Amino acid sequence: MIYDYLLVGHGLAGSILAQTLALAKHKILVLDQPKANSASQVAAGLMNPLAGKRFAKSWLSDTLVPFATDFYREIELISGNIFFHQKPILKLFSSVEEQNTWMGKSAGTDYGNFIKEVFTSLPASEAINQEQGGIVIQKGGYLDVPVFLESLRRIRIENQEILAETFKFEALQIHTSGIQYEDKAARQIIFCDGYQGATNPFFSWLPFSLNKGEILDIEADFLPDEYIYN
Repeated sequence: MIYDYLLVGHGLAGSILAQTLALAKHKILVLDQPKANSASQVAAGLMNPLAGKRFAKSWLSDTLVPFATDFYREIELISGNIFFHQKPILKLFSSVEEQNTWMGKSAGTDYGNFIKEVFTSLPASEAINQEQGGIVIQKGGYLDVPVFLESLRRIRIENQEILAETFKFEALQIHTSGIQYEDKAARQIIFCDGYQGATNPFFSWLPFSLNKGEILDIEADFLPDEYIYN
C-alpha cells in the first residue's frame, strides 16, 4: 500500500490533522510512541476567546472558536466519549483601571460575541476575592486532552492507521515521487513532533524558542463550578 500521508506524532496537532485527513478519505499512517508526560497529555486544554495579558481577542477567534466547537462535538459523536466542556470564564478585575478598560471594550462591536456581562461589583463571596467586579466571557471552555487523544488513538487503531513506535530518521528515504520509510511508502510525510522539531534534522535550522509550561492542580470543594476562573 502507498499511503497519502505518513504523520509523525499524535499530540493535539498530529491527532487533529490525522482525523481531518482521514475524514477527507486520505490513506494515512501515524507513527507515535505514547508518552505520559508529553506536552499535549499534560495540557490544561483551555479554550479562551479573549486571552493574554491584555485579554485581546485570540487570533481568528471569530472563526476558530465555532469551528473548534463543531469539530470536538463531531469527534464526540464518532467516538462516543465526552471530552469538550463549554463553560463561561469569569475574569476578575484586579484594579479600577482594568475595570474601566473592559467597560470600554464591552461597548464596542469587536468583543460583542464573547462578552456576556461586565460587573463593576459582584455579590460578596466567601470563596472569591472579587471586590473590583469582573467580566463573564462566553464561548469558552476546556478540552479534556487525555480523553480526546485516547479517543482519536482508538479510532486510528480500529482503522489500522497508527503504529506505536519512535520515528527513526535514518530509515527515511526521500525520492521525487514520495518517501520510503522502512517497508512503508507514502506520497508525503508530515512531522507533528512538537518541541522535538528543534532537533529534527529537517527543521533544526529554524529559530525555535521552547517554552516550559507548568500546571498547579488544586482541589477546592468550596469553589462554585459554574465558571472557569481567571
